[in-house]
Amino acid sequence: MLPIITQKKIEEAINFINSRPKPLVLYYFGTNKFHKNAILESTSSGGVCVNDCIFHLINQELPF
Repeated sequence: MLPIITQKKIEEAINFINSRPKPLVLYYFGTNKFHKNAILESTSSGGVCVNDCIFHLINQELPF
């Protein structure tokens, strides 16, 4: 199950992410380069995918 959480403003999304423990993975879907860069520069996670959610699963070197 993949939880999808939407926010109206990029600042709200960044605050939501940073107010919780570091996520294992963060998926960003959008075409706004400013928003993408803000997410990448202002948050920390185990991994990030932009406009993709299968990339982590196709890596055969991962231990799962």
